[in-house]
Formats: sequence, structure tokens, C-alpha cells
Amino acid sequence: WIKVDPDFADLQQTQNGVRMLRQPVIETLFTFIASSNNNIKRITMLVDRLCQRFGKPIETQTKGTFYTFPNIEDVAQCTDIEDTFKEMGFGYRAKYYATTVRYLVDTHERPEKFLIGLRQKPLEEARKELLKLSGVGPKVADCICLMALDKPDAVPVDTHIWQVAQKRYVPRLVGNSNSKGKVGGSVIAVAEDKAELVRKLAQQLAAGKKAPSVKSYETAQQLIIALFGPYAGWAQGMLFSSNLGNGGEKQGKQEKRDSKREMVPKTKRKTVSETVETDMNQDTTDGIGSRLRSQKKKQNKVE
Repeated sequence: WIKVDPDFADLQQTQNGVRMLRQPVIETLFTFIASSNNNIKRITMLVDRLCQRFGKPIETQTKGTFYTFPNIEDVAQCTDIEDTFKEMGFGYRAKYYATTVRYLVDTHERPEKFLIGLRQKPLEEARKELLKLSGVGPKVADCICLMALDKPDAVPVDTHIWQVAQKRYVPRLVGNSNSKGKVGGSVIAVAEDKAELVRKLAQQLAAGKKAPSVKSYETAQQLIIALFGPYAGWAQGMLFSSNLGNGGEKQGKQEKRDSKREMVPKTKRKTVSETVETDMNQDTTDGIGSRLRSQKKKQNKVE
């Protein structure tokens, strides 16, 4: 990567801890469905409620009560999934969960085994299957492929990665030294057999809209893959992490404003303040990972 983009020498130091983990597939699916127009704090709160409602409690002598992350069958037993998720505060996403759970149960005898089996499928086939699920668009599908389905070449494109493509690479690849957002003076070194493709993709991004569309999403994605190869998803993670400190705060504030617009029931509910996680890089032998969460003793009113 440093040979392609010398700036990765700095990222190697500043983003040294960035890793791609093999996370449990059901947990990854459920949490990313909750991620649309949302922020980390609120996603965590919703996932905590999901675990308390459908997970299995584990009592400890000194640490309180913990809950496993539920599987598809646990949720499918609910007689009215959509209303239940709305009561937990998932808002319009409640319908996504209801539709996705019913679809998986109706079409696959063992839904989790089917999803884990996508690890053995090519990236495009895995994406195609995930896009059949309600609440899963291209970005969420790529996130699941990268973080749970062993697809290191999957490159999710959100606002941060869009900015990276537009400001970090397009100016240097199309040869416009006056382009706004040009990063440093280092030259992007592209392999000879990919030079024409990379230049074409950069030109398409430069000529396109300044906000992501379906077409430009794929263009930005293919540009990152062409530059960084079979582990482009990991490179994307480092670029994403570095961009959070360079303008990412603005998006975070917008996400917080978006989440406040949603209707949340004003009832007292138990919330979770501590999160205890198992090693997310390990699944059990049947592929089922668990996340254990502690229950806060006091009750907070949901605003």
C-alpha cells in the first residue's frame, strides 16, 4: 500500500491498531440494519435492548446480569416483530427486521447456517444474497461481507470514504494540481496493468456528482479496489479511521440530529451502561458468536 500511496507510511503509525475482525454474522447483520441515519451511542442502546428482550440471561455473582446476542429463531418466535421493535425504539427500521427475519425463516431451514455459508461464496454472490434482505443496501451489504463473511476485498463506501476518493485520490490521478482537497505532493504509483482502469475511474468520479449515487458508489469502490488489491477492505478501514479525525466530526453531529428526529417511546426502560464483549474474532464451532452485555441497575427515562 505504501508503494501505491506513500501517505500510508504515516497511516501505518497513526492507524496502527486498525484491524478487520471476523464478527458473528447475525450480530453484524442486525447491528448494521440499525446503523442507517444513526450514531454509535444510540445503536449501542438499541442493541442492548435487543439483547435484553430476545437474548438468554446469564447471572453472575458479582457482575450482574448479562445477555447473549439472540439468533434468528429467537426473534422469529415473537408474534409481532415489527411492533416489538418499535417499542424498543427502532422506529422505521422495525419493519426491516420483521421482513428480514420472516424471509430468512421462510426460505431457509437454518438461517444462520445459510448466512455463514456465504463465507464460502464469491463476493458478488454474497452481496446479491444480502441485498435480498429488507434494510440491506449496497453499503450495509459490503459492511457485512467485509466484517463477517471473510471478504477482505469488500469496500463499503460511506461519506468518509467518498471524501477520501474525491479529495485524496481523484486530484492526483487526473493530474489537476489545482483541485481542491489535494493531499500532499506524493504521487500515486499505479501498477502498469491497472493504470488505464484507475485513471478512467478517477475521471468518472471527477466528472460526476459531488454526492454519492448508485453509479458513483460503485466507481469509488472499484477505484479503492484497483489501487489496493485483494485486501482493499482493510486499506479502506485505515482510510476511514484516519478521515474521522479530518472532518468526520461534522457528519457525526448530523447523525446525532437525524437520530433525534425519530419517535422514541417515552417510557421507562432498563438500559445498559457497560458492555462486555467476547473476542469478536472467534465464532463457536457452529458459527454462533455471542455478545454478553451487563444490565444497569438504575432505570433511565428514554428521551
